[in-house]
Amino acid sequence: MKKLILLFTNLCFVIIAFAQGAVQLSLYIPIEIDGIEYSYNITNESVKEAGGKEMSRFEVTLYAKNKSGCLKIFLYDQRNAVNEPTSTKDDLAKFDCVNATGQRFTSKSESVRVRPFYTIGKAVFKNAENIEVLQDIKVQIGYALKPNEVISTNTIFIVPLNSKPNIQVRTVYNPSTF
Repeated sequence: MKKLILLFTNLCFVIIAFAQGAVQLSLYIPIEIDGIEYSYNITNESVKEAGGKEMSRFEVTLYAKNKSGCLKIFLYDQRNAVNEPTSTKDDLAKFDCVNATGQRFTSKSESVRVRPFYTIGKAVFKNAENIEVLQDIKVQIGYALKPNEVISTNTIFIVPLNSKPNIQVRTVYNPSTF
């Protein structure tokens, strides 16, 4: 029993040591993780009624920019240390608004997504004469972010009146750099 408890304790320490936690963002002040800059901008601000109370409504642009000077490739099934599941395979990072209410069908979190990355591969096919031939085919091997490329998404957060969005970012991939 002691060995089982010791094994479980060690496993917990390893998971905590390698877990990619959320990082707090400040308005207009980007942070850089693994050569990719993450930030957000408020594009519009207003007051709306939601749930019988007045709330602050923010239109926000969330973005990620490759500042590394290298192509960032995100291969299929390459996840962070604790293999967190994502809604789609092309999520690069997830932005969470901690104080968002989600009222009026607005978001509490949003992801930025990378574009597919293709390469040329060789495959054996049978032609019309039933002879095997080697052909070039276009194959998607994952996703990529080019140097200085910016990916962004727009969303709306509703937060309590007179407060600003409290946004955190969590990376989904640990990229290979080529």
